[in-house]
Formats: sequence, C-alpha cells, structure tokens
Amino acid sequence: MPTGAENTGRPLRVLIIEDSEDDLDLLVRELRRSGFEPSYQCVKTAADLTAMLDRQQWDLFIGDYTMPGFSGTQALSIVRSRGVEAPFIFVSGTIGEDVAVTAMRAGAQDYVIKGNLKRLGPAIERELRESNARGERARADAERQLAEDRFRQILMIAADAIISIDEDMRIVIFNQGAEAIFGYRADEAIGQLVDLLLPSGVVAAQRKTIAELMSSPAVAQRINQRDDLAGRRKNGEEFPIDLTVSKLIQSGKTTFTAIIRDISGRKRAEQQLRLLTSAVEQSANLITLTGADGTVEYVNPKFSEIMGYSADEVIGHKPSL
Repeated sequence: MPTGAENTGRPLRVLIIEDSEDDLDLLVRELRRSGFEPSYQCVKTAADLTAMLDRQQWDLFIGDYTMPGFSGTQALSIVRSRGVEAPFIFVSGTIGEDVAVTAMRAGAQDYVIKGNLKRLGPAIERELRESNARGERARADAERQLAEDRFRQILMIAADAIISIDEDMRIVIFNQGAEAIFGYRADEAIGQLVDLLLPSGVVAAQRKTIAELMSSPAVAQRINQRDDLAGRRKNGEEFPIDLTVSKLIQSGKTTFTAIIRDISGRKRAEQQLRLLTSAVEQSANLITLTGADGTVEYVNPKFSEIMGYSADEVIGHKPSL
C-alpha cells in the first residue's frame, strides 16, 4: 500500500506489520508529522512479510506486538533470521515492562505505545542514526578484515622470514619464509621464546637491542650494520642474517616484527671475492684488466714492479701499441 502523496519530507522505506487500517493511517500520519515521507507497505502475515523482504531493502520496520495469528515477535524473528539489521520498533496498544525487555532482547530497538505516538519520530531518528553508525562500523570492520587478510596472504608467501614477537619475547607470527629459513614449522615456533632462533652467545645482546627499541620513540630500526648478526636453524646451524625490526603499539601492547634475510650466499660470495682479490694481488704474473674500449681499469702490484709504472699512471689510459 505505497503512498502516492508528493514527497515533502525525508524519504523512508518502511515496512509496517499491522492488522488495523486505522492504526496504519495513524502511523503514516505520525511519520509525516515527524518529517519523513514514507514509501511503505503493510503486511499482516508471515508469508507477506517474507515476500516483502525478498522484494527490496527496507530502512525501518514497525510492528504491532500482538495481532491475530501473527505476533510481532514472530515478525522480528523472520526479519533477523534473514540477516537484516535495519531498526525494528514495536508499536502496541499495551505492552508491559517484562514484555518490552523480552522484545528488546529478541533484537528490537525500541517500543512505543500507540497512545503516545509522539515518541515515534524521535525514536526513529535515534535508531536511524545508530543504524547508520553500525553500518559504518561494519563497513570499516569489513575493510579492515580484508586488508588484514591481504596482509596475511602477502606475509605468508614472502620469501624473507617475517616473525613477530610480543612483549614477553614470545613468537606470535611465523610465516612460510621463516619456516624455510629456520626449519621449524609455524606450530612448532609460535608461542616459543625468540631465543629458539638465536645462537646462544647472542641471546642477551639481542634481548638488549629489543629492550632499547621498546623504549625508543622510533617505530623501525634496521640492524644490519654489524657482522655478528646470526640466526640458528632447527638443526643447530648458525647463519648470518640481515635484520630489520619494527614495533607496533596497539591497545597499550607492543609487538615487534622482524624481517630476516639469510645472507649466507652473499657472505660466501664476499669471501670468494676477497680470496680472488688476494690471489690476484699476490700473483707472480702481470695482470691487467681493461674495459671494453681498451682503457686500463686495474693492474696488480707485479705489473708495477716489472713495468715500472704505478697503478695511478696507467689506470684510465689505453696501453700504447
């Protein structure tokens, strides 16, 4: 029974569960007096209510508490069972305090006595504001959950080890990269002290570093300048690491997250380069390196010894034919 009157107030899609035409007219008149222009339908049975829920979305439900063959609480149960969170307000000729409490516990937002309909407008205004606020919170929660899910997906597939610990130094996050690098499964590591992953000789130093970061205003710190940073695998093997630590303070609790990279390969390459450099420097043969255009880029000490030219005199020049 949609209204055909010209819209002069705030649009409101309202489904009214009411068996009295006179009471329906009073409700619609009160809605308009309160500044709304309702686009409404009236239903009297569970089947009609279900059909209207299938037809469209509603901003508000107003239900008579007692009707022959169909109660307001049944209507409320049907609405909530469909996952609809729009405000539901009971309007009844008589309703005791105990019944009102039961109705509110069942999911109604308010109740209004038909003899005091002037409360209806303010009740609707309040519940629509709260409904909008709930919707905003729900959307924010959904967006936050989506962001957290994406973060966890990225975190879990990252090649680097990503490990979080709480203020008690216990592991709370241990991604697949950490499993690959340290050799522990996540369920073996989570809940354990971070000491599990540290060579015994550096536990005290690392705990001191974390304590310093805890008291520091900085939220992130890269700790890769020292050569003694190392991790310990499940098999007891120690290995060099590159480490970045950040902290997050939430609800008064601090969490530390470390991004750890196994740099064993880089260290081996550096060692090999040092050995090669030493061999070239100490070689008894003359060794000269030139660029693609023939410009000298390096000569070893033996070259200078035999040819009589210092490295500075030949580097950057092309040798004469």
